[in-house]
Amino acid sequence: IMYADDTCIILTARNMTELEASANIELDKIACWFLENKLTVNARKTKNFIFHSPQNKICADKVELLINNCLLEQTNSFKYLGVIFDKNMHWQEQISAVYTKIAPGCYALLQTHNYINIDILLILYFVLIVICYIVSKVGDVHKKHILTLLEHYRNVQLE
Repeated sequence: IMYADDTCIILTARNMTELEASANIELDKIACWFLENKLTVNARKTKNFIFHSPQNKICADKVELLINNCLLEQTNSFKYLGVIFDKNMHWQEQISAVYTKIAPGCYALLQTHNYINIDILLILYFVLIVICYIVSKVGDVHKKHILTLLEHYRNVQLE
């Protein structure tokens, strides 16, 4: 392992000044830990994200967070472990991404509804969701494991 992928820090504070100071202290500690453990932080890919209630009008754009003396880019949304978070936790981007991903499968199922029993269609629907979820989470799994899963899926269909 060379990179510190998928590391997430969650902090809370009473105000933005306190949050900025606390976050920079934690980032310094983490940078030291990564260095001691021979991990690399890619500051260009590291994001600064502040979420809050829409009613809480905070001035988060002035926050300067640094890691290894590099200013972290602030973003209004980010994807973490397959889930898209936005600053107000509204989930519109996540819902849109899920819809885009499942639309072709839903269309295919819709095209077969006159030829396949509804109970079978429901089983296919839920099995495909599980397979797509697993593949999206473990996309780098060796091809033979995915083929084993698909072969099992085909055998179940034929029974």
